[in-house]
Amino acid sequence: PGATHEPCACTDKLLEPGQALLRAPTVPTNQREESSHSNILDSLSSSFLDATLDTSQLAEIFKHVYSCSRWLPLGLELGLRLHPTLERIKLQNHVIEDCLIAMLDAWLQRQDDVGLKGGPTYRQLIGALRSIREGPIADKME
Repeated sequence: PGATHEPCACTDKLLEPGQALLRAPTVPTNQREESSHSNILDSLSSSFLDATLDTSQLAEIFKHVYSCSRWLPLGLELGLRLHPTLERIKLQNHVIEDCLIAMLDAWLQRQDDVGLKGGPTYRQLIGALRSIREGPIADKME
């Protein structure tokens, strides 16, 4: 008797007077999009960090770690052996940057025990940097 029906926002059905609208909790669209975007970025980031690197990427990798003067401990953490690989690099190069580049090149070529350490990936490099207390360099790479 004279009651009005209100349309339900989620369907085309009309509600009876006094009928409660039951809805499942929803995440606002912008939060769902942010969550989805974050998941995609996490996935891309993870695949990027775990992708095998090679010598064609040496210059790019060097740009990330050029400020690391502790190239020898880094090489050890990455799976390179002191004898003969790192000692040879030390004897053949007299500038720290040159030693770092030669060490990274040996790592990218999977010399010595690099494969046993996980191979040349950004994730492996970041972990090795953290192991030798070069966290600030690693932080910039993540």
